[in-house]
Amino acid sequence: MYRYCYGQFCNMVCQLNSTYQLHLLGCISACFLKILFNLYFSMFGYVIGTNGQKEHDELIRAIFWNVFYGMRFLTIIYVANATCKQAVNAKTLITDINNRYLDTSTQEELQLFYTQISSRCIQFTACDLFTLNTRLITSAIAAGATYLVILVQFHSGKN
Repeated sequence: MYRYCYGQFCNMVCQLNSTYQLHLLGCISACFLKILFNLYFSMFGYVIGTNGQKEHDELIRAIFWNVFYGMRFLTIIYVANATCKQAVNAKTLITDINNRYLDTSTQEELQLFYTQISSRCIQFTACDLFTLNTRLITSAIAAGATYLVILVQFHSGKN
């Protein structure tokens, strides 16, 4: 029964992943690019501008939009990562239960279930380009900082 339910769960995750992978790629990419360009344009609009009320209002607006897109980016990644972690936690629970003094048929069934869990990896991807996990957050921050430095160098080269 558990193996059937877990198999259905894995199939559901695969179907969800294939259905929404293009949408996930678009959302993650759009959030990343909007944060990056908002930072760039607000930085140069406020620093180089006249520091008047218009630039101040634009800076506040850009900060709010960056918070919105950042929270959206983090929420998408966190939900996908939490789902994958719960599937991995099932392995630990089965191992703990199997270590108890159970009858032979129950231990065999749990061992088969553990083998099924180990053989099917649950993960969310965006068009198989990258996996949605917490490492993506640090990679995005590093890539964003690199791109901002490059954009700043291009901007300073114009002057």
